[in-house]
Amino acid sequence: MRLGGCLAAVENNERKRVMKVLSSGHRYELASFEGRAPAQVLQFIEKRHNLAAPPAFHTVVDGTTNEEVLAVLIDRMVYLQAKCPCRENVHAIEHMQMALGWLERRTTVRKTQGVEGTDKPHKCVCGCEDVATPAVQPEPPVQGEVAQTPATGGGAGPATEAPGGAPAPEGGNAAAKVKVKAKRKSKQ
Repeated sequence: MRLGGCLAAVENNERKRVMKVLSSGHRYELASFEGRAPAQVLQFIEKRHNLAAPPAFHTVVDGTTNEEVLAVLIDRMVYLQAKCPCRENVHAIEHMQMALGWLERRTTVRKTQGVEGTDKPHKCVCGCEDVATPAVQPEPPVQGEVAQTPATGGGAGPATEAPGGAPAPEGGNAAAKVKVKAKRKSKQ
């Protein structure tokens, strides 16, 4: 179910946060938690084909990356874990670190194979057969509509297994890992 254009929905007297897609894949409006502050815009870097030098891309709009946003989220969750520790925080941190590790690995492989910054596919190094066609492809949200996430009632939770069955790469914020591991040891 899509919640077209809403910034927030109220259900069972509990405020649900909802983001709005302004430009699919590039620009999002994020609702403030309490609804009193103005919405914030998250702008990702936007690249298009460089017609003068195909298959290369050139930057149309500068912005952040998935890796930067994940690093921020990891740092925030480590901070929150220190204030109010729980198992769910630890799992969230671990999965975000895993996602960051996969993205960093992808970039390294693409650079090594000389295809970074182009639309050319890279050869998978984890042993899976078809890197371009994952088993599950989520439907992208329509521009101007709200993306479906577990928090808004759509989609599944975080992946529990690494792509292609390969071991997940280590990734992310080393300080976050140390703090999470230290918390685990102190609880044992």
